[in-house]
Amino acid sequence: MIFKKEQLDPTSRVWIYQANRKLHESEIAFIEQFLNREIDEWSAHGASLQAGFEIRFDQIICIFADERQHAASGCSIDSSTRWFKDLGEKFGIDFFDRSVAIVQDKNLQLVPLLGIKKAIEEGILHADCLIATPQVANLATYSNQWPEKAQNSWLKRYFKKETI
Repeated sequence: MIFKKEQLDPTSRVWIYQANRKLHESEIAFIEQFLNREIDEWSAHGASLQAGFEIRFDQIICIFADERQHAASGCSIDSSTRWFKDLGEKFGIDFFDRSVAIVQDKNLQLVPLLGIKKAIEEGILHADCLIATPQVANLATYSNQWPEKAQNSWLKRYFKKETI
């Protein structure tokens, strides 16, 4: 059974997979069918996982698993990683992109990690930009604080004000 994030415990684990480009409608439809099937059968040591997913910004796929009854094991996490490797091969997408994803309305602008300082200098990335961070502590954090301001994320070191 696929669960909506609202049905899962706030302490549920979250995995975020960011595509290196926006997904087309047909790709989203395929991915939704694929993940519905895979997550419905997802298990850890033979025990079904209470899990779900959502696609955000037509570019990020978030997987949720309530681990109160059964924790996701190394093998089950590996299988979920394989889903995205397989989907990436099928569609020519890198779901393991680690560029900084700046949220602009309902779209993302990706800034390569090596381009962060330049993006700041050019005003593309600033402290108040919302960014879709690749990791969150749990479903509660994801639901209430994601995306987050760059100044509150791992990027905060780039925005520290110098004192004289």
